[in-house]
Amino acid sequence: MLKDFIRDFAGRWVCDTRADQNVEGLWQKGDALRIVAIHTPAIDQSGVQLEWQAEKDGKVALALHGITAWDPAAKFLRSIGYTSAGLFVDSTFTKQGEHWVQNGSVFFRMVLS
Repeated sequence: MLKDFIRDFAGRWVCDTRADQNVEGLWQKGDALRIVAIHTPAIDQSGVQLEWQAEKDGKVALALHGITAWDPAAKFLRSIGYTSAGLFVDSTFTKQGEHWVQNGSVFFRMVLS
């Protein structure tokens, strides 16, 4: 599954979207956001380093740095990281058909195509 994830996500991604929920101090539901994500495979291909940021009104509202790797005990992809707002993010990735689904512990559920 990790090889599929690396194949599908390595690179730089930019998405213009609207917030689907309020995040106190960062944005309100409906605010225009630009999401920029950079996924870089680890040298030994054991995971993916990620840099992610949400921009609002041309300024970085939230940045995240972390890694996604295979969790052999749980048998799924796990992503952990820290945000510029001081939040620890722990999420999992599963593949459902053609889509990757990320469920996280902080404030998000994203369906990625």
